Amino acid sequence: MQSNALRGLVKTGFINAQRGLDDVTSRESDVLAKTVEGLFATASSASADTADKQIAEALKGAVQDIQTQIDTNFGSQLKSLIPALRTFGYPGLGGQELHTETLLDVRKLLSNFTKVRYEGYGGITLPESYNGLGARNLIFILLQLAGFYKAFRAEATEPGVHLIFIEEPEAHLHPQMQEVFIRQLAQIAQQLVDGTEDKRPWPVQFVVSTHSSHIANAAGFESIRYFLGTPAPGTHKGIRKTKIKDLRKGLKHISSEDKRFLHQYMTLTRCDLFFADKAILVEGLSERLLLPVIITKLEATEPEHPKLSSQYATVMEVGGAYAHLFFDLLQFLELRSLIITDLDAVEKQGGKACAVHLGTYSSNACLKKWFSGDIPFTLAELLTKKDSDKVFKNNRIAYQCAEEEDGPCGRTFEDAFILANPKLFGLVKKDTWDLEIEARSEAEKWKKSEFALKHAIQETAWVAPKYIVDGVHWLAGGDVVVPDQALALAVKAVADTADGGDVDA
Repeated sequence: MQSNALRGLVKTGFINAQRGLDDVTSRESDVLAKTVEGLFATASSASADTADKQIAEALKGAVQDIQTQIDTNFGSQLKSLIPALRTFGYPGLGGQELHTETLLDVRKLLSNFTKVRYEGYGGITLPESYNGLGARNLIFILLQLAGFYKAFRAEATEPGVHLIFIEEPEAHLHPQMQEVFIRQLAQIAQQLVDGTEDKRPWPVQFVVSTHSSHIANAAGFESIRYFLGTPAPGTHKGIRKTKIKDLRKGLKHISSEDKRFLHQYMTLTRCDLFFADKAILVEGLSERLLLPVIITKLEATEPEHPKLSSQYATVMEVGGAYAHLFFDLLQFLELRSLIITDLDAVEKQGGKACAVHLGTYSSNACLKKWFSGDIPFTLAELLTKKDSDKVFKNNRIAYQCAEEEDGPCGRTFEDAFILANPKLFGLVKKDTWDLEIEARSEAEKWKKSEFALKHAIQETAWVAPKYIVDGVHWLAGGDVVVPDQALALAVKAVADTADGGDVDA
């Protein structure tokens, strides 16, 4: 297909991320006024709407009236300034006289002399630069969309689809404004249509690129295309390629009910899964509050290990009853993830909670899903799992284990934390099974929030439970992002130049 034919079928528009809103040069950047000039240019075109043409002609008529006055009065007055040149021997032998001609151009008036101002108090108006960058960004985008719609209507032959690309609309917008913008985008397009006499439909599709979790979460899975950077096989180290993943297709096997839960959960918790390189899913509040402290303590005592704090990792509190619903999404995103959950020992299937040594089964839905191939699924089997059994592709599960071989094992995070720090909590029992019961009894004295806050802020002389330490080590150590090779060469070239060395082309 010829390019001209394609342009006739598909019309495009671009709103770039660099919109010049924060220009702080000596000349004030009147971005919105320049956008108004673009609206006038569209209204002046031969194929523009009748109403728009009438507005453009009225503006031209007003300027023409001023032009007439300039030609008859202003010009003669300006000419009186010319004789001063005769002092310098001008016009010379030829006797050429100078005449002035002042022409007004509506577009130049709009571009150079028209200011968009905001109404203030007491008759004072404020320039557009006095408004916040977020509001200016939003107004700019809306004006651009209006211009695109008018340009579409002005086409002699109507295209079949109008693709509008909006790059990073979240710039300078606070989270709530970001979510409202993406939700109302289709409604904005419809309002532009409703504001015309014929209400001609606008076959518009928006392609929005973003790094905002608020926009991604508000958009919904069906409309998300996820760009995943991965190493390129068979190339030099550091060379990467991009995979484009369509969540509409990749998650089609997930039930609509589970998909709805995932989207609602991620929307409510402002999940950053789409923008992280690694993820940690935790059981509850205690783990979420204490995990950053655990990571900081580990990195301080183990400087030779890879540091998770310098990697793009996000932490989500999902609970043991829902963590398994994220497995398919994590696999599809190819996101290296650690799921921290509880052993949740019970006396028997459907029975009461109990100390680990008294249990035969686990009530944890996440563990049941992870080890769904175990027949039968038993607590004893869970306790004998090796580290390799806890890893599946890019994901690893972590649950309570004994701090040392044949030692006591906690049922929950609090139990395990107390067993890892017996002196801190004054445990006195010697028998392994008695220690489990004593730790459970101590944990029941605390509210989870109080337990976590006290040991995250006030009492920090403790060690983390082994199962979390093992999980953090695994997550931090794998898939450490390799620096971009081209960028590294450019940095080296700049350094060599600064040192007086030669750079090969």
